Amino acid sequence: PRRAYQIYKFAKRNRTLMTSGVAVFAGLVFGIASLAYSLARVTNEKAKVTLEKSRAVQAEAELRLTAGRLTKALASAEEERLRAIQSAQVADEAFDVVSGALDVSMPKGPSARKPEVLAKLETTLDQIEGKNDLVEANLRHYLGRSYEELGRHSHAATQLEKAVALRKEVFGEKHLKTADSIFWLAIAYSDDAERKRSLFSECLAIHRSTASGNRAREANCLHGVASAMHQLGQSEDALPIAREALDLHLSSEGQFSIGTGWGHNCLALCLAAVGEREEADEHFTRSLGVFQSIGDIHGVVHASLDYARFYSDQNRYAEAQACLEEARQLTVSQKDPDRQRKIIEHLARLASGVRNFERESELRSLSVSNLVATGESRSKSSLFDTYKLAVSIRRAGRVPESKRLFAKLESALVRAESRDEKIWGQPWDGLMLVESTLFANQPSSDLQLIEEKLELA
Repeated sequence: PRRAYQIYKFAKRNRTLMTSGVAVFAGLVFGIASLAYSLARVTNEKAKVTLEKSRAVQAEAELRLTAGRLTKALASAEEERLRAIQSAQVADEAFDVVSGALDVSMPKGPSARKPEVLAKLETTLDQIEGKNDLVEANLRHYLGRSYEELGRHSHAATQLEKAVALRKEVFGEKHLKTADSIFWLAIAYSDDAERKRSLFSECLAIHRSTASGNRAREANCLHGVASAMHQLGQSEDALPIAREALDLHLSSEGQFSIGTGWGHNCLALCLAAVGEREEADEHFTRSLGVFQSIGDIHGVVHASLDYARFYSDQNRYAEAQACLEEARQLTVSQKDPDRQRKIIEHLARLASGVRNFERESELRSLSVSNLVATGESRSKSSLFDTYKLAVSIRRAGRVPESKRLFAKLESALVRAESRDEKIWGQPWDGLMLVESTLFANQPSSDLQLIEEKLELA
């Protein structure tokens, strides 16, 4: 029989055995298939894990490389910054050498701030401009400070504006050198309260952001801000700032320093404006005492003027006069004609306020004489002081003498007009010429009528 028949017969006779065999075979096949599938799956997962791990390692390596490059770049930038600062400091220390090579060395000694010396230095800026920003910035800063100390605020502001711009380029906007020029520029803008407050605030922000540790300069900026706010009529808001400034002056400089003197003065002005007269009087006294004890003539004059105004506002004219006379004697002993003239002007105004026209004419005559003695007989100041002297003499009843002075003033104004020169500018030049002509030529019986017409005009 055939093989197939034999197998068929065997299976039929051994049905149980064949069923078990088929079941075992099917189980073996299924188990092998399942094992193969699981093995393939594990192998696939392992490959994925290996791939992810490889990618993670690669990403970490790239991150480390980037971090290394960034660290190196930061280190290089810091090195460049330090090198730039060091170079700027070296250049700054070598300023005298460089400026000497350019024939712009800084003058030293008492004559350093004479107008003619400064004018000569200013002409040398043409040689420096565009050649060395550092030297130009420092020279403009020096000139600006000098003009400010001479009271020539517009000249000071012009130079310091340029110094600030140059120092921002050389040192950066947040450098202390830049802050120093900003500080002096703020002082130069003493009559522009809004600009003054902005500049003092900018300077203060630089010092605090750089943690300079210069608490005295921070105090100066604070009382500068308070002073500007007082000028803007915000004395009540300025009061806590002025107190903070004074406390900072006292803690950083002590009781007897220029800064402390100005701190007392600023606080006194704010207190007087808000009606705290008793405390204001105390701080005015302390301010004047500090300046007198350290021999700061500028501080004495300034404090005396403020103190005198404080007295005058309360109709305490005798005390105001005594305060100003003491300051005037100091300026005479120190041979300081500019500040002496300022004191005399306020004394004359005080005398005029109490209608003591003889005393006013004496003081104005002294002011004109001082200008003549210093070679300023043809200056604007001299002409204006001559006008005020003529008015005060007329008020004192010395009409013929006042006519002679008005005639001289008329001649000076006519000469200026013929040369197309401006003394004070319009409309003042025209008004002064009309008034001088009228008072010089009209009969004395018409003076009251002329005065009324001028006042109406």
